[in-house]
Formats: sequence, C-alpha cells, structure tokens
Amino acid sequence: MGATNKLLLEIDGLPMVRHCAERLIEVTGGATTVVLGHDADKIAASLNGLTVHMIKNPDYAAGQMASVNVGLRLSCWSDFTLIALADQPRLTSQMISELFSASQQPEANEKIIIPMRSKERGNPIVVPALIRERIIRESTNLGCQGLLRKHPELIYPYHSDQEGYFVDLDTPEAYTAEINKNSLIS
Repeated sequence: MGATNKLLLEIDGLPMVRHCAERLIEVTGGATTVVLGHDADKIAASLNGLTVHMIKNPDYAAGQMASVNVGLRLSCWSDFTLIALADQPRLTSQMISELFSASQQPEANEKIIIPMRSKERGNPIVVPALIRERIIRESTNLGCQGLLRKHPELIYPYHSDQEGYFVDLDTPEAYTAEINKNSLIS
C-alpha cells in the first residue's frame, strides 16, 4: 500500500481495522486482543470505544509472525485462539462462528482449523491450546503454504467457498476494486 496504512482505509464508513474488530467482538463478546505495530497510536485511536485489549508489539518490523507470537502468548488462558487479519473486509461474524463450530468436530480435535477453497488457504485460523504451545515453543511459521506443506498433520481444512475467508486487501488496486464492488452492491 506504500505510505498509506491500509488498516485506516474506510470500509462501510469505518477504518478497516475497526470494521474487522467489530466482527470479531460480535462473536467473542469482547474477548479480543489487537496486536499493534506500525502506526500503533493511530490504529488504537481508530478502535477507541471498542471492548478490545490492545498490546504493542515492539518487534513488529520483524514481520507478521512476530505479532502472531505476541497474540498467542497473551491467549494462554483460552482453549482456542482465533488469529485474524485486519484487512479482510468481507469476513462476517457468521463465518467466524462457523470456524469455531468446526473446531468442535471430533475429527478436528487438536488441529488448526484453516478455511480452504480447493488448494487456496484462507483466514482467519483457529488454533487449539495444545498446538498454540507447540507453535510458541518451536517458532512455527503459520504463514500460508509453508504450514500446509511442512505440517499437514496439524491441519484440519474447513472447506468453504465463502469469499470473506479469501479476500484481503494488500494493494491500492485491491482496495479500489473492493470499494467499487461495494458501491455497485449498495
């Protein structure tokens, strides 16, 4: 996105990070942690008034996994941790609920729930407590295809064609296309 912080771009009249946080809060009832990195103060201000716990990751420049590890360490009290991106404008609270429901299936026992469409991996993911400890201990990279290729035994694929799991906004063109699509729908 260049100099623009995509998390502060508007989706449905809200900063994207707030839009996503509100979906998470609808499902978790407020048990949501936001790991702050670049522009931490601006991001925190955009979440003002929401029931979220915010923590700054001083090592955010090391990459996404550094922030994921901060979040995983903070979630040590829960049975499951949902790791969500803040740039998925089509993700709904219903989709998040479906992932949590999938984690209750016997065949998903102690596995990372990952939305899958054909061979495409989506987000967010649900990590059970036992696996969370292993990820922290072994510094496992949860990123994209590496996890699928290197640790298939840890994965429970949640098959879905719902776009919200697979659309994130990484470029100005993707953002413009999303805004144009939304204006055509409205």
